[in-house]
Amino acid sequence: MRFSLSLFAALAVGATLPVWSSQAITGCWPTTVADAASFNPPTYEQHHVTDNFDGSVAKPTLNGQPRARQYRTAIREGAKSGPNFAGHYTIVGWGCGATCTSVAIVDARTGEVFFPPFQELVHYGFDVAPGEPEPDFWPLRFRRDSSLLVVIGEVDTKQGGIRYYHWTGHTLKLLKVVLTEKINCTP
Repeated sequence: MRFSLSLFAALAVGATLPVWSSQAITGCWPTTVADAASFNPPTYEQHHVTDNFDGSVAKPTLNGQPRARQYRTAIREGAKSGPNFAGHYTIVGWGCGATCTSVAIVDARTGEVFFPPFQELVHYGFDVAPGEPEPDFWPLRFRRDSSLLVVIGEVDTKQGGIRYYHWTGHTLKLLKVVLTEKINCTP
């Protein structure tokens, strides 16, 4: 059975918030549900936000940020769709290679642009659970009513795995890392 983060998150419903830790998932990508049996990931519900912004979306402010200016078209176009994360923020992304994605977080109220502590996300073949909508950005899982951001795959060409971040309103705080011991495997 192929692993789905939604399935993974569903296993953790009611789990207590862990402190930052690192565990290894053994096996090949994609991970299986069995690999998640002993893992206790943070949940969206533990990071619930009640902010329900529905006003006019501010234009992204690109001043003083070279990365924001470099990707201004992707940021401006993505921000137009309005909040999709943590109440009043919009995660926007653009490709940086065949399986690579870069992202920014835009405050829909102020237009302020934030960049995560990583620049590139390299993702692998994860399936979505039955009935789950296809994600906007394959290496990311997030919701508008939660400040939890889940990153799947490699971050800045470091070891693959799943990383859980909490959005503070200005930065992403790493909560937990689950690394894979093997990435390339043959049946």
